[in-house]
Amino acid sequence: MMPSIAAYESQKAQSIAQIGQAIGGAIDKIEQQNIKAKQDKAREFAIEQNNQFTQDFAMMDRQLRQESKNGDEYEQGMIKFMESSRAYADEVAGDEYQTEAAQSLFSDLKAKNYSYITRTAQDLNKAYSMGLVNDLINTEVSNVYNNPDLAEQSLKLSIAAIDSSQLTEVEKQEKKRAVRNDIGYIKITSIADADPEKALKMLQEPSNTKNMPVQKILQLTQYASRKSSEQDAAYIAQQRKFDKLADEREKAIEESTAKDLFEKQALNELTLNEVQSNRDNLSQADYKYFLGEASGTVSKPTTNINEYGRLYSLAETSPQEAIADAKNALLKRDLTISDFNKIVGLAQSEEKGELPTPYKQATNYLRNVSRTNELNPPEGAGERYAKSTVDFNQWFANNQDADPVDAIKKVEEIWSQYQITESPVVLSGKLPYGIKKTRIDLTVSDISEAKTKLLKDFKSGKISEQQYEKAKQNIIMWNKYLESKQ
Repeated sequence: MMPSIAAYESQKAQSIAQIGQAIGGAIDKIEQQNIKAKQDKAREFAIEQNNQFTQDFAMMDRQLRQESKNGDEYEQGMIKFMESSRAYADEVAGDEYQTEAAQSLFSDLKAKNYSYITRTAQDLNKAYSMGLVNDLINTEVSNVYNNPDLAEQSLKLSIAAIDSSQLTEVEKQEKKRAVRNDIGYIKITSIADADPEKALKMLQEPSNTKNMPVQKILQLTQYASRKSSEQDAAYIAQQRKFDKLADEREKAIEESTAKDLFEKQALNELTLNEVQSNRDNLSQADYKYFLGEASGTVSKPTTNINEYGRLYSLAETSPQEAIADAKNALLKRDLTISDFNKIVGLAQSEEKGELPTPYKQATNYLRNVSRTNELNPPEGAGERYAKSTVDFNQWFANNQDADPVDAIKKVEEIWSQYQITESPVVLSGKLPYGIKKTRIDLTVSDISEAKTKLLKDFKSGKISEQQYEKAKQNIIMWNKYLESKQ
């Protein structure tokens, strides 16, 4: 039997209702899942913001502690930081759930951290106030040391500063007690430096030490006693200083007098009467030397060329030492008066920064070491000096930027090639080409080496034909000389 239309419609409506309920339940479930997902993300967002805030808070706290002038400035900076952190969280929140989570988070953070910020600000203000007070007290204590008569005035200023500070009453009283002790202590210390006996009398008066610890009184008593002893020692030291100054003045007079007589000796104007009239102004050694020179009872000195070369080099590095050594050499008759004056002049020029150019230093050295400036120079000195000068001039033309040290080294190297031996060949000639040995160490085998190097350098264009022929002739002369000695 077929159902009626009414029953069919009722059944259909019931089915549709069941389907609707099923769909609605599914939608509610999906919506609840979406809400839960958003809530989970909001929690994650809040955790992320809390972690970031914790890091930023610690960094900002440390920065403002260091940079703020006082606690008020620190507090304002931290509150501004918290507000900007909250504003940033609101700005980056993705939806209302994250916004609500951020607001709740920062509300809790403000409540949690505000008491810390307030307490820190108070501590900083207190420290700032204490710093100002300490600065003023330190200034007043220094003033008392410089002028003990200002002690009472400085104490009043210090106590007024303490009263106006943010210290607690207990802290203020403790600070005042310490200031009274410090100012009293520094006052007596200052007096002890100038008049230790007066300080010791003050320490015996109770009014000056009633607020002072026993240990401080003992320290001051020891200090004043030591200062009294030091004054006695200072008197002795002062007398020694006067004696030293007197010795220095006497030495200066002796050196000045000797200098005048050295100059007259160099001009052959030194007289016995002049030496004797300056007896009291000369050292014993100088008087003996000049007496011998003026009376003609001693032989004329000759310059030790090795000593002269040493003094010449020393004058450029240690002028005062060179002058002292030169005087000793003069007294020992190892220097002529002329060479002594040259060494002294060079040393004095070095001290004044008036040394001649590297070229002039080198040529002066060559002239002095060759002894061509003497009245009776050694045999062949003029020829060796002339040849050495030509060689040095050729080298300097290609090395005009050389410093004094290099110039002197080069001229010494050139001069060494013209040292005197027993052979006339050696007397006027150079060493064989390319040989670095000394003349007395040369052998016939060195001649072969010189020939080989000379030919090689000529073929390579290192030397000219003129230089080659000149060096070749020198090698031939050396070969004959060395073979004659075998």
